[in-house]
Amino acid sequence: APPHGSYEGGVLPGIRVLGAFLGGVVWCRDKLVKRVRKALEPLPGILALRDSKKVRTAQQLSQVLIRFCMNTTLTFFLRTMPPSVYLAAAKEHDRLI
Repeated sequence: APPHGSYEGGVLPGIRVLGAFLGGVVWCRDKLVKRVRKALEPLPGILALRDSKKVRTAQQLSQVLIRFCMNTTLTFFLRTMPPSVYLAAAKEHDRLI
């Protein structure tokens, strides 16, 4: 392919289609691991939530946010990409959670 924008030309290592990465296994794996790290960046803030004098539900709120926001990060990728691509990202997700 000819050069265009930030693309230098040549063979594309992969593309992103509807959120899923398609292409070479290494390229897709690296992109997915990067995506998981970015998605879990808010985790330290969630874990830092503390109760106040009036509100004593910080632990419950943390658990709900982790359950419904952080743990669902990989669900789409598990359905749309092969294990050779998502395995490294799943391990990184588990390590960060």
